[in-house]
Amino acid sequence: MKLRRFPALQGSILDLASSLEVSAADLKTQIDERRISMETLGFKPGQRIYIETTNSVGFFVDFFAISEIGAVSFLVDGSQTPLELERVRERIGPHFRIDSTRKIESGEAGERAKLPEGGAFVLFTSGTTAKPKAVVHTYSNIQARISAGERAIPEDQRAYALTLLPNHFGHGFIGMCLSTLFLGKTLLLPPSLSIDSFSKVSSWVQKYNVSFISGTPATWNLILRLSAPPATSSLRRVQIASAHSGFELFEKIQRWSGAPTWNVYGLTESASWVADYQVQRPGDELIIGDGQAWNTHFEIVDPDTNGVGEVVLRSASLFAGYWDQDSVEDSRLSFATKDLGHIDSNGYVHLSGRMGRVINRGGIKVSPEEVELEIRKHSSVEDAFVLADVGEQTEAGIGALVVLNKDPVLNTDPDSHGVIRSIEAFVAKNISNYKVPTKWIVVSSIPRRANGKPDLVQIGLLWKSSKAT
Repeated sequence: MKLRRFPALQGSILDLASSLEVSAADLKTQIDERRISMETLGFKPGQRIYIETTNSVGFFVDFFAISEIGAVSFLVDGSQTPLELERVRERIGPHFRIDSTRKIESGEAGERAKLPEGGAFVLFTSGTTAKPKAVVHTYSNIQARISAGERAIPEDQRAYALTLLPNHFGHGFIGMCLSTLFLGKTLLLPPSLSIDSFSKVSSWVQKYNVSFISGTPATWNLILRLSAPPATSSLRRVQIASAHSGFELFEKIQRWSGAPTWNVYGLTESASWVADYQVQRPGDELIIGDGQAWNTHFEIVDPDTNGVGEVVLRSASLFAGYWDQDSVEDSRLSFATKDLGHIDSNGYVHLSGRMGRVINRGGIKVSPEEVELEIRKHSSVEDAFVLADVGEQTEAGIGALVVLNKDPVLNTDPDSHGVIRSIEAFVAKNISNYKVPTKWIVVSSIPRRANGKPDLVQIGLLWKSSKAT
């Protein structure tokens, strides 16, 4: 069987922990040495390799060495609990496993689902169940994704890319890291995704002429809170990806960075980004573009009378299939995203929520994301999450978990009851009455996963255990 390969590495990694830059040639030398070591241990083409992702040069060396051998990397979030990691290992049944310290151990490989020819690596979706979907990416669909990004993002904007997203997460690993390295640019790699790192973003921008940053809303909220605006900014492009955010956050980011802000859309199944839209005015934050620059085609399936239906996309960067759940033998020409939206007269896609999160109030559909955006506009709100409040009543109510800002001078918690009534009145002025939350709960934080997306399991537990204000 002829092994398929990634394109040659052309970019460099600037290790911010040491301020040392590792050139493409040096990376290749380290990769060759690690590959020989792995082959000596028995690594072979087609094997399943469990590898815990870290923000280190060593992780990338291991990943590319595995690829050179022709084995398949299963990228695992190493921050999970020991029990969760054990469940992932049992599911994969790896031939070898590599932990966060780069220690290699033999696995107990058993019979597992077949991987497709050309399979390069597997990412796990940010699912809320105990068994998130395992997304198989191939060398060909990753190449299509890299090529699309090269066309969509001008070269000067990509020159120095600071990654602040997890490497088990498509937006970070594919969108930022692989794209930068394969296109011959410089990847700035922080030592960790920690409070300390987020507090240094401004100084890194100034010191290393960073031109490109992408982050989730949670990432950007941390940056804005912990890192003052850079005195001089080399930034050419900043992005929000992965989750809905209000116009106010885009506006704050643009003021902080001095660069255009882009709403970027993509999924693990589409190998990260497939559309973008420059946000300049309220309402733009719900537009994800028309996909033309990214060679993506969108259509709406089963639209209602307002043209709203499920968003389906077609792209050459689509995954091969779900490993060990669905067949990976069938070619996937299109993907149903489970996002709701419509396409306007100019061809732009407007998102309006997720199919699984729509709240049914006696036949009237409410988008939780729309309500969250309105709540976050209030000056006293730091974060919010809206969900169906299903009790003994005949129809679902609307519940809101709200994180309130502390008093910046006294550093004290606000009078939550009074503030909630103020937020409720504020929201009622901007959206229909049937969309206004019927139950409010003040919490210290919204449970989120490492990629910034809400953890629906933990949110459900928090909702049940909390008392309304």
